[in-house]
Amino acid sequence: MGKHLITFDSHRFIQDLWSVLEEVLKVEKENILMDIMDNLNVIHFRSDKVRLAGGVETSDRERAILLKKSIEAEIEKEASYQLKLTVYAMRKYFKDSFIGWYYEHGTGELWDGHKGLGYVSHQDRFGKEIVTRSKYRSYIAGGVGVWIDQGGNRRITKSPRAGDVIKESKKGLNFDTPAYHWFSNAFDKQVIKQDLREKFSYVLKHNMKLSNYIKLSKEFVIGRD
Repeated sequence: MGKHLITFDSHRFIQDLWSVLEEVLKVEKENILMDIMDNLNVIHFRSDKVRLAGGVETSDRERAILLKKSIEAEIEKEASYQLKLTVYAMRKYFKDSFIGWYYEHGTGELWDGHKGLGYVSHQDRFGKEIVTRSKYRSYIAGGVGVWIDQGGNRRITKSPRAGDVIKESKKGLNFDTPAYHWFSNAFDKQVIKQDLREKFSYVLKHNMKLSNYIKLSKEFVIGRD
């Protein structure tokens, strides 16, 4: 004859483990979002005004408000007990938040797109000088002196000539934008792995004791009846 002496509740263990992993990822998600916001908050966004078709004026400093609002993250449950944490930037409000590209990878001769998360730019634009467009020339956007920026906005140029190198902004600052890597710098793989390892180990040790999932039979018989 036989009798169960030890029973391990694997079903409850896996459910609790799943919950622990989800809670650890939630904490890590908030940490990453906070790092990104901290990186953005130290950037001095340009206050120079640009004119859109229609007469509306804006600046990078004003657009940075929507860039920050576009930062978000979500945790998804997938098959086979997999959890996926995804962080998004510029997915929303792209007509304004697109300036994040400039401050992530830099512009003009300060371009540094070699570091980052898989960004690919046109090879002819790597580290090139920024030049003017002509108000007398027709561009793809349609209309003389009208062009489209990366956010899809129709822009108007006042420059009489195309191809003039722009070295300074209207306020006398370097027109090229440095590569701040505000997004990619928040994803140091070694730091994230170590952080997750420590959090997960702590929660396992204090919240998931194996003894809670093991049951011992109160009585058992040795030999035959």
